[in-house]
Amino acid sequence: MRSLILPILLILSIFACQKPANTSYLADEYANPKIELVTLRDTLTAQTLSNLSIQEVKGVKATYVTGKSTAYFEYIANHHELLMLMNTLPFNINAPLSDTVCRKMSKEFSLRGKLILSDQEIESSAFFWNINPEDFTYYECIKSPMRHTILFDKHSNRILHRIEFES
Repeated sequence: MRSLILPILLILSIFACQKPANTSYLADEYANPKIELVTLRDTLTAQTLSNLSIQEVKGVKATYVTGKSTAYFEYIANHHELLMLMNTLPFNINAPLSDTVCRKMSKEFSLRGKLILSDQEIESSAFFWNINPEDFTYYECIKSPMRHTILFDKHSNRILHRIEFES
């Protein structure tokens, strides 16, 4: 009799469990960001752009319902001057993570990051993701509430700039 108690309890617990509410709508909302055109001026100051001799640079921004958003830009500028100006950008001093300077990453930039992105974000920022990482030097800089990923083309002054915004 005792040997039957455990199997009976297991069977009863299976029938007692409720099926979770339908949450299939969440996948679509999180997988389909709002894609919009933005300018670099929306993120960097006019003074910074002027110091770099950068004209109005257009890019794309993917915004999710969670509040997370990411902007992508491609432009021409002096690599060293951009790094120096990025180092002077203000940041939230109370944030748990922030950099005073941009860090050159010891590893080659990885395209694996796009595996967690929506198809719409990858498609709209294809100029950033459809590259050969060996052709770029990779820097990262957290200036809370923004995280900058900067790719410097080794053969020109071309810059690919990804900015993630905290919600």
